[in-house]
Amino acid sequence: MPGITLKSSLYNRIGGDDTIAKVLNIFYKKVMNDEQLAPFFKNVEIERLINKQRTFLTFATGGPNRLYLLAAWAA
Repeated sequence: MPGITLKSSLYNRIGGDDTIAKVLNIFYKKVMNDEQLAPFFKNVEIERLINKQRTFLTFATGGPNRLYLLAAWAA
């Protein structure tokens, strides 16, 4: 797309991987401490879920194109 560069991507504007990781960790900590939501994640490996969400959000916000994106979702 004309005018869109990796430098101006949403990924870089929000602070990149550090910000995505912090947001996901805060979000899932709150989810796991919520008495109504936590039961839905009873049998879920939260770290694995966070890693998948991190990969997706990196891709969706214009971050580095990770070739293992599809492999991560298949796992």
